[in-house]
Amino acid sequence: MELAPPIDRALLVRRRTLAKSRARRRLVVLLSVAGLVVGLVGYQVLKASSVFAVHQVTVTGAGKTVTAEVRSDATAAVAGHSLLQVNTGAIEQTIAAIPYVREVRVDRAFPNTLAITVQMEQPAVLARVGGGAKLLIADDGRVLGPPGGRKTGPLPRIELPAQTALRVGSTTSNPNVTAALAVISGAPSWFARRVGPIKRVVAGGGGVTAVVGNGLQLRLGSPNGIPLKMAVVAKVLDRMPSTDRRALAYIDVSAPAWVALGRARSLGYKN
Repeated sequence: MELAPPIDRALLVRRRTLAKSRARRRLVVLLSVAGLVVGLVGYQVLKASSVFAVHQVTVTGAGKTVTAEVRSDATAAVAGHSLLQVNTGAIEQTIAAIPYVREVRVDRAFPNTLAITVQMEQPAVLARVGGGAKLLIADDGRVLGPPGGRKTGPLPRIELPAQTALRVGSTTSNPNVTAALAVISGAPSWFARRVGPIKRVVAGGGGVTAVVGNGLQLRLGSPNGIPLKMAVVAKVLDRMPSTDRRALAYIDVSAPAWVALGRARSLGYKN
């Protein structure tokens, strides 16, 4: 009877090596699973413990009044919670609803601090609705609220129809406000020096009018192409003697290629 040939020694060594390799992989997997379980259990224990309890809320970038409001809202949201339990997204959403907050970021500063960074809205105009209520509005159209004790300084004014509805804390899409803001933001940096600061903007169905300096009206028509229209105004005024400039009541650049001028005396206009 013929006997089976002996198994090649190299093949035996290879089989043993593969078996050991598989055993090591299984061990690594088991250890990884065990480590994950231990880590999850440890995380839950820490999450429920007082080790990372929120003891302090810091606020940077905001004024005194807004800081107090932000800290109050955040403290109420994290009361009795660990930093690991804090929902930073929900807190950011709550704080972003405060009218003067433009942007907010909430971070965990371990072991026990919730750090809040705020970028403030800045008033761009003071709107007067129907000659009555006054509201501050930011350059992005967000309604900030009544001036209260805040100094409005040289902010441009917007005159709005009495039926205009503006909600504090919301960004308005009112076309008159949008048009007025486009005029103010579109004014070149040199405009106030060469022509005069914009003091008032009147927006309505007939277009937009900006009042500058001592009462000169700039009739701009639609709120499009504002830099070009203001450049035309400056060019016209630069060519006029100072006495003629003072006599002007308005400059109509609603069609920049066809400029119309109106004199104060002929219109009975008074500064």
